[in-house]
Amino acid sequence: MILKGKKVVLRPVKISDTKMLHRWINNKKVNRFLTTEIPISLAKEKRKVRQMVKSKISKHFVIKKKDTGEPIGVMSLARIDKKHKRAISGAFIADSKYWGRGYGSDAKMTLLRYAFLKLDLNRVESYVLTNNPRSMAYNKKCGYKCEGLLRQYVLKQGKFYDSILLAVIKKDWLLLAKRQSYL
Repeated sequence: MILKGKKVVLRPVKISDTKMLHRWINNKKVNRFLTTEIPISLAKEKRKVRQMVKSKISKHFVIKKKDTGEPIGVMSLARIDKKHKRAISGAFIADSKYWGRGYGSDAKMTLLRYAFLKLDLNRVESYVLTNNPRSMAYNKKCGYKCEGLLRQYVLKQGKFYDSILLAVIKKDWLLLAKRQSYL
């Protein structure tokens, strides 16, 4: 399935994306905001991508610029729980030249439209490390609200980091999506 936003297109991750994803995840500028330790070997990334493609409870997408088709990042909806109608979102834009230009927000709003209208979820969570104010800002722009601080939640390179739990509820998102012309 292809999800179309205003500035981006989300298409499912494919096995053939492995080398590109491997390059992206090992980029120190990008990875400093993620919970994944680097370096990651190509063999480990291949296993991870195979799991992403086969998963029944997660959806992983490559973010592509709508105008050029250039792949610029990843957007995921993980741990989809149909009983409780919830999931967890996560994303990154792989090249800093595209940071702060609305691609992440458009990708997230496009993913949320899919989550709330096609999957009929009621809640989507996200976790943001406290050293990542840009991620906090774009999640809030997409309707997420802060629900709590998870102290020393992530251990990365021998150091603990706090994480902020954010969530957006379907009824709140629908109001925002109408104002932003996503419906």
